[in-house]
Amino acid sequence: MQALRAWPGRSRVWISSFDPLALIRLHRLEVGVPLALLYSEGEMEELAPCLPLQGVHPHFALLSQSKVAQLKARGWFVVTWTVNQATRVQELLQWGVDGVIGDLPHQLLSGRH
Repeated sequence: MQALRAWPGRSRVWISSFDPLALIRLHRLEVGVPLALLYSEGEMEELAPCLPLQGVHPHFALLSQSKVAQLKARGWFVVTWTVNQATRVQELLQWGVDGVIGDLPHQLLSGRH
């Protein structure tokens, strides 16, 4: 944790995990960076209000425009994954997601226009 606290690029970092207990532990350690729940099953979202989160990272298949609005209305940043098609990147950004994670950088870059 000391290395993370001392890292000069810390203002551009978040930590996300599929493990809710890991997020609780990181919060207790006062890591000083935003925490996000990473999930691919919609039911996991029910845990989010009980966790010390600043964001959520749902799989893109779980999102719709209204779902993104609902998550953002709770005050969370929304970053989705694994998006590998430029058209899907465009759609998700139009819906208001804060970020997109993918395996194909050229598709991500093409989709942000």
